Amino acid sequence: MIRQKLGGLLALGIMAALPAGAGAATGQESWASGSFSGQAGLHWQREKAREAEPGEAATAGFAAAHAGFSYETPPWDGFSLGLGAWGTTRLDERHSGDYREEIAKDLVINNAFARYHDAYWGDLTLGRQAVELEWLIDYMEGAMARLTPREELAISLGWARRRAITDPDEVVDFTRLNGNRGVYVLDVKYQPLAWLELNPYYYHAPREFRAPGLRAVTSYEPAPELAAATMVQWVRSTAHRDSVLADGLENGGLVWLEQSLDYRGLELAGGYLKTDRRGAGGIDSFGDQQPFEEGNRLFSANARTFYLGAAYEVGPVTLAALYGTTRYDEDGERLREKELNLTAASEIMPNLEIELLYAKVSNDIRADSYQLLKTGLVYRF
Repeated sequence: MIRQKLGGLLALGIMAALPAGAGAATGQESWASGSFSGQAGLHWQREKAREAEPGEAATAGFAAAHAGFSYETPPWDGFSLGLGAWGTTRLDERHSGDYREEIAKDLVINNAFARYHDAYWGDLTLGRQAVELEWLIDYMEGAMARLTPREELAISLGWARRRAITDPDEVVDFTRLNGNRGVYVLDVKYQPLAWLELNPYYYHAPREFRAPGLRAVTSYEPAPELAAATMVQWVRSTAHRDSVLADGLENGGLVWLEQSLDYRGLELAGGYLKTDRRGAGGIDSFGDQQPFEEGNRLFSANARTFYLGAAYEVGPVTLAALYGTTRYDEDGERLREKELNLTAASEIMPNLEIELLYAKVSNDIRADSYQLLKTGLVYRF
């Protein structure tokens, strides 16, 4: 049993040690000159339901250790290879099954790619790789071209067949997106002016939906020491008549507005997100950049969400708070869900960070209301 629990982390430790070996031959020295990064840490969380479902416990939680690394060889005529992995091992759990409810697999190879890089045009990456787009995040398996023909222009064009999540509080192995058909994405970031960024994009999941969208951000300084940014986003999704996502997807979309201010280190933000009366049209199916820790109803049918947030550094500690309320439709009823997020984070020594998060979700349906507490310690290298 102990061997099974520690096997994933032991394998990671062995692999992480390989690139740094001393006294290596010439080929190994070249291998060691590539880029290497990683992290190791501890995570603990506990959730308490306001009203447990019949036969279910009111509390759940687990503690785990995790480690991960990412390595890319030095380029040779523009070509390089990358490898990365994430391992988690259970330390404790409140009830049997709590750990596996969030950590679906103990060891995931999240990076395994071949890349070609051109100093002028950008790069092409094939295989498992990190991705950070508006509606496709975490790790994908597929192909992605990231083109930079001009300094103010960046184009991402790709196809993702599978997606994985490797976080301290959630691990999902690579699973198929849209069967074997995957999702195609075109994402363009263009900055015609120093204060304006335009981000048009298009997502196409064959036989599921096609969704064009636009995100625009303006940054400006209305007064001395006061920085501001305004974000506007629009998406419209047209569903295929034979869609099987979300038990039958319908046409949908959303409008998202956000205003942020930064005055002498005090950050303030407020936003409004409105979905179509039939929902977001599936655009959130492959990951999203939503502001809440939970955000369970943000993309529900006919959802209206208002939120306010603040963050401030007090010495070495960064404190943040976010509060929002969402009204949405479900089974012919108009319901409301409120969420409060409180976080405190600090770098207690170089590369060693600690974070504490508290979330409270209050829903008109008592069984959907709960409190969540998470804490984590991470060392990055």
